[in-house]
Amino acid sequence: VGSAVCVSGQGACPTIKHCNISDCENVGLYITDHAQGIYEDNEISNNALAGIWVKNHGNPIIRRNHIHHGRDVGVFTFDHGMGYFESCNIHRNRIAGFEVKAYANPTVVRCEIHHGQTGGIYVHEKGRGQFIENKIYANNFAGVWITSNSDPTIRGNAIFNGNQGGVYIFGDGRGLIEGNDIYGNALAGIQIRTNSCPIVRHNKIHDGQHGGIYVHEKGQGVIEENEVYSNTLAGVWVTTGSTPVLRRNRIHSGKQVGVYFYDNGHGVLEDNDIYNHMYSGVQIRTGSNPKIRRNKIWGGQNGGILVYNSGLGFIEDNEIFDNAMAGVWIKTDSNPTLRRNKIHDGRDGGICIFNGGRGSLLEENDIFRNAQAGVLISTNSHPVLRKNRIFDGFAAGIEITNHATATLEGNQIFNNRFGGLFLASGVNVTMK
Repeated sequence: VGSAVCVSGQGACPTIKHCNISDCENVGLYITDHAQGIYEDNEISNNALAGIWVKNHGNPIIRRNHIHHGRDVGVFTFDHGMGYFESCNIHRNRIAGFEVKAYANPTVVRCEIHHGQTGGIYVHEKGRGQFIENKIYANNFAGVWITSNSDPTIRGNAIFNGNQGGVYIFGDGRGLIEGNDIYGNALAGIQIRTNSCPIVRHNKIHDGQHGGIYVHEKGQGVIEENEVYSNTLAGVWVTTGSTPVLRRNRIHSGKQVGVYFYDNGHGVLEDNDIYNHMYSGVQIRTGSNPKIRRNKIWGGQNGGILVYNSGLGFIEDNEIFDNAMAGVWIKTDSNPTLRRNKIHDGRDGGICIFNGGRGSLLEENDIFRNAQAGVLISTNSHPVLRKNRIFDGFAAGIEITNHATATLEGNQIFNNRFGGLFLASGVNVTMK
């Protein structure tokens, strides 16, 4: 049994309008072998296989078709299939609304792709395609899936209210994800894993029931100039050997942490604004070792940066201010390096090192105008402080208690309300 309508071969270029292509035991409309044509305002539904197949350089123009309740994919482009799809309503198909495979390269503009029983758009096995200004919503799986060396362009879409995530990039997926509004999804707005390396730019990722961006299992990617806000979990999670580059994002107003590195999460966090989180602006733990540079981290209901449970990290040239707890907390076998940061106007201390905060290096930081000690060192911690300026605090400059030690070298400590250096009894300090 063949397709209900088959258009094949160079020069085949029909106009098909206002037809009903439904209830067939195969594909509804099949366009292949360089065929073209204009297909408008058709009803394509309840077909046993895809509503539309486009294959082998087929390049139709398909507008305002209603493609729904198929027992397979809504539209399947594969084996170098192309096509221009505009203002179609694609919904309630048993598999993805739109599938792209094997060098297919369709353009899909201002369509609605929704209520799919699996995902919305599925691009795999070196698929490409341009998906522009579509509404992708209420799909059972991710709104957009990208995998196996595929590299589509996803621009200007609204991707929302999915029963899983917004955009899911895995298994060596790539893609340009730009200028989309991604919100209200049950899982992460964007998930990047297993050696995938997309470019993620200028998106709004917000009001998700999970995290904003989740990079795990050696995920990569360049994540720039997005606004990530009001998500239920962390704005950005980086874990399990992942190494994304995050630059110039605004990450704010989340119900938990701003950016969370854990279980060997690495990568670069540069020139971001991270503010107004219920938990810390940045957390680093369990072997994670990111480079955190030139960020502004402020207005948190907890600390600015929290490094704990064997966290590492190079924390350089950041401005950390107006957090409810310490600007930087270092504890439980953690060992970061802090250089040239400005840590000021905290509602608690500047830097707090305690519970085995180990031999952290604090060098050339300016720590000023904090409500409690500029640097508090306590309980089995032994950092090195070199060439810092600690001044204009509302308590002591450096306070060392509970059998902690420290090496102090060339610091300037001045104009603190309760003196420069406060040592509890039994504390030994090495001064150089």
